[in-house]
Order: sequence, then structure tokens, then C-alpha cells
Amino acid sequence: MYLKRFIQLFIMFLVAIFLSLFIVSLFNIRGFIAQAAALTIIGYVFLTIPLTVLTILKQRKKFKRNIVDTTDLFQNAWANLENIIVLSTYGNGTTSIVTVKQSHDKINGFYVVTDSKSKRIEDIREHANVCFSTWYHRETGIRISSNNVHAEIILPFNLKAEIQQHPEIKELSDNFHDKVVVKLTVLSALIESFQINPTVVTFD
Repeated sequence: MYLKRFIQLFIMFLVAIFLSLFIVSLFNIRGFIAQAAALTIIGYVFLTIPLTVLTILKQRKKFKRNIVDTTDLFQNAWANLENIIVLSTYGNGTTSIVTVKQSHDKINGFYVVTDSKSKRIEDIREHANVCFSTWYHRETGIRISSNNVHAEIILPFNLKAEIQQHPEIKELSDNFHDKVVVKLTVLSALIESFQINPTVVTFD
């Protein structure tokens, strides 16, 4: 227990005792059983209410801190992982290992280049929602997974503009003949590691 918490509990304990005695004396409560019951009830009320308030404030503060740090948490986790994910689609239920490239201006955006005639593309045309998971990091145990990812097929007449805006796509392939570029937007993800509890990150 931290010293600050101990002092808070000790002060609340003293306040609860003095207030209980004051109320018993004020209302002239007599008899051992009556006094014991009054002291117990009054002391319990005055002791538990401040503790409950302190606990709620602590949890709210912790929650707000986690919300602020989620973006950094996702980026830091991804920086320690390889650009390889296990991508799963609905429909035919295609699961395969693919190489991805993170968008340079959107940390929850990723690009995949794949064969235009693959079952993966057929599934994405029918179901835009996909799932993915990274490998575990050998030392830290970091892993990112999500079943809330929106997949968008970049149409051929938009491909040139997309590549100009995101030249990192060219790191996935030099030749886009019979290939399709898929943009993955992660809406929420689960981050796991040996150092922290599993954390859900959401993006607007």
C-alpha cells in the first residue's frame, strides 16, 4: 500500500470514529447494543462513501490515461513487429499470410497487393469486413489482432492517384499488372504482450 493511500485511510478512519461518537452523543443514544449498532452503521457509512469516491476517481483517471495513450500504444506495438499478417476473409473463409505496408499518414491504414483473381478478392467484394493477426514478438510477446477491419479494393482508375499519394505502396510490388491493391482500415484492435494486460484500441 502506498504511503499516500495509507494516510488517506487513516484520516477517514479517525473522521468516521469522531463523527460516530458525536452523533451518538448528540442524539443521546444509550445502551451498549444501541450504541454499538449506531457506531457501526454511522462509521460504516462515513468510511465507505469516501473510499468509494476515491476508487471511482482513480478508475476514471486511469481510463482517461489509457484513452490518450491508445494511439501511441498501437504504433509502438506495430513498430516492433514484422510487416507480415495472417489475413482472413469471410465468404469462402480464405486465410493466408500476406505482406502489408502501413500508410505513411494514417497509423491504422495498411496496404496489401494481391492477385486480382484470387479468392481473397472475391470474398472482399462480397464482404468488406476482414480479420487479421500478427505473429507474436519472440521477446516481448507483442501481438496485434482484429476482427474489425474494413477492406477497400482500390479500383484501377484510382490506382495511379492512390500510389502518387501513398508511394509506400510501391514497396509491395514493382508490377501491378493483374494485381489489386487493397486498403485495410483497422477500426479496432487487440494488443497483447508480456508487459501489459490485453488492451483494446479503437479508432475514429
